[in-house]
Amino acid sequence: TIPEGVTTLSDYMFWSCENLKEISCPDSLKTIGDSCFGHTGLTKVNLNKVENIGAYAFYFDAGLTEVTIPATVTTIGTGAFCNNENIFEDGCKTIGAFMFFDNFALCDLQMPDSIETIGDAAFGYGISLKSVTLPKSLKTMGTGVFYKCWKNLYKVIIPDEVQITKLPANTFESCQALTYLYLGQNITATSPVSLYDTNANLVVDTACAED
Repeated sequence: TIPEGVTTLSDYMFWSCENLKEISCPDSLKTIGDSCFGHTGLTKVNLNKVENIGAYAFYFDAGLTEVTIPATVTTIGTGAFCNNENIFEDGCKTIGAFMFFDNFALCDLQMPDSIETIGDAAFGYGISLKSVTLPKSLKTMGTGVFYKCWKNLYKVIIPDEVQITKLPANTFESCQALTYLYLGQNITATSPVSLYDTNANLVVDTACAED
């Protein structure tokens, strides 16, 4: 247990602490540094009232199966939960670049309607990911967000309310299982290879999406 009064955990503070299984953050903790808990034995994390999660903070904690990202979190760094499964609470605004890259655990993705930004390749190589509905609050999306989610991703819905007007490059490149894509009414153009090497039977719908 991290004692009350601690506000920041420094970079690499618990790196490679393989015997560390569980942490509970105090109300006072606001910032977790870069690679702070990378390569640990963590299985459960209570982030409590944390606001900032550094890059690769929980990188390759392969046993981490229970973690809730609270509404207080406003910044999540690049690759923060690479190869882990996580649950968001309403209030989180940013999903960092490569945050869930090469994540074998993430199957069902639920993003709250507070998310405004999704970084480059955030869910790239997510071979277990099956179905995604992007948040209505989304304003910007990086390149290759679902790059090579080739095995199981079969359905994606981008709601009418998103403020994106052009599908970024490499968004669904090599998503070979993708058979249904709904593009919200604000998306009027695609970028190079945004749909390259997808399923030959892919249906791209711009009408009212149905479950």
